[in-house]
Amino acid sequence: LHHTLDQPHTITTPNPHHARTQLHLHEDPGTPALQPPPPTYPFQHSSYWIREAIRPGDPAGLGLVPEDHPLLGAGTALADGGHLLTGRLTLDTVPWLADHRITGTVLVPGSALVDLALHAAGRVGCATIGELTLRQPLIVPEDGPVDLRVTVGAPGDDGTRTIRIDANRPGEDDWTGHAEGSLAPAAEPPSTTDWQPRGERVDVTDFYAGLAERGYDYGPAFHTLRAVWRDGDTTYAEVTGADDASPYGLHPALLDGALHALAAASDVADDVRLPFSWTGVTLHAAGARHLRVRLTTTGDSVALAVADETGAPIATVGAVTVRPMTLPRTADTPFQLVWEPAPVETADGPATVVVPFLPGDGDVVSRAHRATAEALAALRGRLADPSSRLVFVTRGAVAVTPGEPVRDLGNAPVWGLVRVAQSEHPGRFVLLDLDPDTDIPAEDWARLAAGDEPQVALRGGTRYVPRLRRAAAPGDAPVTWDAGTVLITGGTGGLGGSVAEHLVATYGVRHLVLASRSGPAAPNAAALRDRLTGLGAEVTVVACDVSDRRQVDELIADVPAEAPLTAVVHTAGVLDDATIGSLTPERLTPVLRAKVDAAHHLHEATRHLPLAGFVLFSSAAGVLGNAGQGGYAAANAFLDALAHVRHADGLPALSLAWGLWGNGAGMGRGVSRTGVVAMSSEDALSQLDAALRMPDPVLVPARLDLAALRRQAVEGTLPAVLRGLVRAPAGRPAGSVDLRRTLTALPAAEQAGHLLRLVRDRAAAVLGHATGEAVGAASPFQQLGMDSLTAIELRNQLHAATGLTLPTTLVFDYPTAEAVAGYLRTQIFGEQNPIPQTPVSRTADADDPVVIVSMACRYPGGVTSPEELWQLVAGGADGIGDFPANRGWDVDDLYDPDPDATGKSYTRRGGFLYDADRFDAEFFGISPREALAMDPQQRLLLEVAWEAIERAGIDAGTLRSSSTGVFAGLMYGDYGGRLISRTPAGFEGHIGIGNSYSVASGRVAYTFGFEGPAITVDTACSSSLVAVHLAAQAIRNGE
Repeated sequence: LHHTLDQPHTITTPNPHHARTQLHLHEDPGTPALQPPPPTYPFQHSSYWIREAIRPGDPAGLGLVPEDHPLLGAGTALADGGHLLTGRLTLDTVPWLADHRITGTVLVPGSALVDLALHAAGRVGCATIGELTLRQPLIVPEDGPVDLRVTVGAPGDDGTRTIRIDANRPGEDDWTGHAEGSLAPAAEPPSTTDWQPRGERVDVTDFYAGLAERGYDYGPAFHTLRAVWRDGDTTYAEVTGADDASPYGLHPALLDGALHALAAASDVADDVRLPFSWTGVTLHAAGARHLRVRLTTTGDSVALAVADETGAPIATVGAVTVRPMTLPRTADTPFQLVWEPAPVETADGPATVVVPFLPGDGDVVSRAHRATAEALAALRGRLADPSSRLVFVTRGAVAVTPGEPVRDLGNAPVWGLVRVAQSEHPGRFVLLDLDPDTDIPAEDWARLAAGDEPQVALRGGTRYVPRLRRAAAPGDAPVTWDAGTVLITGGTGGLGGSVAEHLVATYGVRHLVLASRSGPAAPNAAALRDRLTGLGAEVTVVACDVSDRRQVDELIADVPAEAPLTAVVHTAGVLDDATIGSLTPERLTPVLRAKVDAAHHLHEATRHLPLAGFVLFSSAAGVLGNAGQGGYAAANAFLDALAHVRHADGLPALSLAWGLWGNGAGMGRGVSRTGVVAMSSEDALSQLDAALRMPDPVLVPARLDLAALRRQAVEGTLPAVLRGLVRAPAGRPAGSVDLRRTLTALPAAEQAGHLLRLVRDRAAAVLGHATGEAVGAASPFQQLGMDSLTAIELRNQLHAATGLTLPTTLVFDYPTAEAVAGYLRTQIFGEQNPIPQTPVSRTADADDPVVIVSMACRYPGGVTSPEELWQLVAGGADGIGDFPANRGWDVDDLYDPDPDATGKSYTRRGGFLYDADRFDAEFFGISPREALAMDPQQRLLLEVAWEAIERAGIDAGTLRSSSTGVFAGLMYGDYGGRLISRTPAGFEGHIGIGNSYSVASGRVAYTFGFEGPAITVDTACSSSLVAVHLAAQAIRNGE
């Protein structure tokens, strides 16, 4: 107790001696209160306070003084009169740092080093930064800390001191200098800042979105610029933000934001420029959150006068000089897939259908083939149904935490295949990997997969999502492959040959076995062997199909004992690009065999050998899911998983998910669509060198075009896995609502032009043209070089720009930019004119071109013609009848009088077309197998279309190549969904097309050779009415 303290508060408040306090607070409540006697000698002034023990980890225990700055931990005076401050930075302890990314790299802003220098100045009695020059950007790694050291020199005769700021990674011996300069003892007295904004106000609405496109990936913490005025060489700015400003002299995000005003007020150059030197910096008041800044530009430098909202001075800066920034080279360090914790999301959306792919029996290779084919069937069965979202559930098919094995190697290819489907059809498919050690009820799976993350994994009760990150710098572990023989599969190909020469020249490998299907007969085999022999290597070229286990065993057995097998490099592979809609199990098999079968055979055949290296050449397609490379991505996802299996078993393993090599050897063109650009062979081999010295089992050696990724972020098309590399701009409006608002504000005559420019610009982008001028408004996309892959990419870009759900066949249904723009306008506005117009009175035109020449129909009640329909209606007949007997239904089992019974019918009667199974597939040139996979609505539409033409007395052949249009109204698409779980063998390739709404009208146009519009309309119950209206409108408009 002490007379100066609030005694009850002192006793009941937790403190370092909380355990003693609780001992008294928690006594037996039944014990009566006691009144202790006063001290025997109240006049004796002796204190008995418990002294704080110095804990070993405290700065005080190390002879240091704790620092009250968020970036610093401790400081101490030096013997020569100087001062030393130290700290440790991580993105966890200083989270706002993650919002300062320049060209994708987290940098400590120069304003933070200025704040450190100001803090150090205050510690030694100085008031001003005389000069601070930033020598090198200070990079903060994603995966670890950076240690800081601020060294202040002893005072000179005039009181000035030197200052230096250094940093290093923990465990490194060398420190890197990042800033140096001087501190001065005196400062000019502050004066009230003259802040009267004059001149032109600058619009900063999209300022940060524009900076992101130039490489300044600022997050919310650095979005501090609120208003800017420009008046000649003087700029005025209001800067607000930094809720945690109080611990800083001047929060770095605010000071950095003050400099943003320069970029907002002028034409920013395309290069990235950062502050280089600061002179005459004085802090007058600390902890400000709202700034008013006057910036005066003189040549290449700018002076700042900073005040708060009342005009009271906060800081002055004599001059800041900026210059282009050069980041340390990181291109030689591969990327890696990192799983990061993420909260469980809740989101409204389409109905979720869960498709489990759980561990099963059988050998791994067979299960991998079977799982991939089954996943493909499930995907294709749902392509035509945008009303639901498919969740593919695996258990232990991916490695999430460091060192974790892949428990279910057989289902690993499903992840690669579905990643491609996610790229081709955003928002439609989700991957969920369950914790192998935790039993999660099936009813929770859909909830755990909710949200906008397309890939999710659960481990230990935590939800994880994947992000591509730059891997840590390689170590200096030697590559000891020169003691024996190195086997390279695909060794006579482009990749294999490059790797072989590199291993001989760089690592002194002297014994090589180059295996390929053709062996010595390969076109470049002899020349390659001569080059390698000339470098001093002994080379054996053999013909071997590594997808055949027997041949692999023989290949390994033939390695000479005097030069035992030291390392394996598997570069062999087969490409067969196809979109998910056109991919078949037959096309999957050779792609999987070259990767899955071969790699597993090599694994099994060598696992007993003391190898120094086992390298698998995988592809970024398996990680990024490149559109059009479903089979290739599935195969390479297996390779990545196999590397995790070997690594967990203590075997050497390295799977390299390569991006694009400059010569394109072995790599699909689709990789570049995701922002991956070609590496030169020299760069690729440099990344190989780095990867061989790294402990990670899976790496992604690739070069990314961050500018392209930033554009994707702005457009809303950036894949989730790349969100950790660039930041999506906040507040950028998107979607059909905002586009509708923009269009409505335009005159009616300009709306079509606006949409046409949008389509042409996006089409030009996917085709590789600089501007939309290269895409003619009426030029067929096919003639411009657009294929199924670029068609999907254009559809996805337009979806991101408009927010509309667009059909996968958009480009084929509307084959010109003009046609697509018209379709978009219809989808945005429907049939309602967005611009109110004065009604115009008109009389019926006797020459109206809309005439009903013929009709054909099918209705319940046995109606097969318009005449029969009239008779049914006129006679008041009933079209309801018994369940059909030719559908294979067990009517007795289906029937249940309880309306709430699940999966049952409480009636035995309904409205049916009893002859729906009598489709003449051969007449329409359709195979029986495809006909069974077709929605009966498509079959009936073909029949009644043909009948209507015949009833009109028209020869169908005379309409070929005419501008005849097809307008169909469709509402239900249940047939395809029912086929997913019970697809007969060989039907998978027809389900997607056979059940697509858009194909319904397109199939009629294709069958008859019509070249007019082919449009399928789904407006629920009014679908047919709207289709008729659109058809009449098209005729009147001369379409």
